[in-house]
Amino acid sequence: MAGVAATPAAASISYSVTATIGVGTWATGVGVDPVTGTVYVANENGTMSVIDESTGTVTATIGAGSGQSEGVAVDSVTGTVYVANNDTFDGNVAVIDGPPTPSPPPSASAEARMAWGWTRPPTPSTWPTTATRPAPPTAPSR
Repeated sequence: MAGVAATPAAASISYSVTATIGVGTWATGVGVDPVTGTVYVANENGTMSVIDESTGTVTATIGAGSGQSEGVAVDSVTGTVYVANNDTFDGNVAVIDGPPTPSPPPSASAEARMAWGWTRPPTPSTWPTTATRPAPPTAPSR
C-alpha cells in the first residue's frame, strides 16, 4: 500500500524497566537457562555473575577464564555455560558446569512432572534406536 507506514508489533507495545540488578564491571553478555531459572552475565573483567531469576539477586560471581568475558551461551539440556573471552589477540571459551538439572520424583505422573516444572528433553539413552525408528521412505522408481 502506497503511503501507509506499517508499525511493527513490538513498537506498539509499551515496555518499561521493572528491575535493575547490579553485576560486575561492564556487563557484556547475558545467557539464560529457563529450566533452572538462572541468568548468567559476562563481565568484562573476566568474571561471570550468576543471578537467581526468581529473586533477582546475584548468587555468585565466578572466574570465567582469562581475558575479557564478552558473551554467554547456555545449553539448557546439559546445564553447561559457555563464556567467550577476548585475551588480547587470542580468544578462548570457558566451559562451566551450571547447576544440576532438577528432576521430579521417579513416581510422578506426566502431568505432575509438567506441574513440577520439569521440561528438559529426554537424555540420549532414552532416544529411539535404529531398531525402533521407521525406515526412511524410498524414492519412486522411474
